[in-house]
Amino acid sequence: PLKNLPHPFLLKTATNFISKVSPGANVVVHTDRPHVEAPLGGTSQVVRGDEPGNEPNIACRTIAEDCSVLGGIFEKGNVSASRRKRLLSNPAKCEGYAFDTETVFTFEFYQNLFDAQTYSLDLGFAKIGCSNVLNGQPIQWLGKMKDGRYLWVSVGRCVVYSLIIALFDCVIYFVYLTIGAYCTQSFQIWHEKLLDASRT
Repeated sequence: PLKNLPHPFLLKTATNFISKVSPGANVVVHTDRPHVEAPLGGTSQVVRGDEPGNEPNIACRTIAEDCSVLGGIFEKGNVSASRRKRLLSNPAKCEGYAFDTETVFTFEFYQNLFDAQTYSLDLGFAKIGCSNVLNGQPIQWLGKMKDGRYLWVSVGRCVVYSLIIALFDCVIYFVYLTIGAYCTQSFQIWHEKLLDASRT
């Protein structure tokens, strides 16, 4: 469980902010298993679906958005990433869309709220240190289904192709290489401050 939570007003303001940015997000803090859930299609900066063999080179710096394989309003391929995020982050609007297992989907994620260098959340109006709140546990990012099953990503020998944590930009960027075997999409973010927090 979490400890040393910020003042209830600050906590409520932060969770309301997250809910406005991502309507499908579910923030649960007062439990033995605190977590934040958010729809994959609504939180990815870039989503792209291709037939096997036609997927983009994930080593390039720019991957173009293309969700036309989802059909519906995406069918013509002219939906911007910001519009896709608004649509797929809202559970009421995204029910008719699904990621199939025949298409190779490429997702790009990054965020600017978590400062990995200071191990804190920067909400713009306040910075919340995470090490004391997390009770010495790392932040974990993973892909999981609503029914509790883990999201499996097809990757050769479970090797993450690129995981770059740029501390100066506070950007976390990662991509998976699609080849063959299976490995869960999950990683933890550790900081030396967690060691100090676990001793207190």
